[in-house]
Amino acid sequence: MLKLTLQKLATESGVSASHLGRVEKGERSLSVNVLRKIIKPLKFSEDELLALFGYPPLLKSSGRLTPSDVQKAIEEFTKMRNSIDQLLNIFKLKG
Repeated sequence: MLKLTLQKLATESGVSASHLGRVEKGERSLSVNVLRKIIKPLKFSEDELLALFGYPPLLKSSGRLTPSDVQKAIEEFTKMRNSIDQLLNIFKLKG
């Protein structure tokens, strides 16, 4: 299990501890930008995070995105954000 304090996550990600605390409490939504900043300190790749929520990897083997890939990525990130918001609400209710 990864032992990472909120302060250490804030330091390593560049996202303020107060913002992360508000996200944790369900007072703020987790943006894709913030999510991208925290996945590395949490030891996740973007593809692993997408897989965690049941989404396919975004990049093709060429490493390039087509316009339809970008549109699909926007849709998938929107779904992912909604899933994360739902998880945060569940944690908030249990906490």
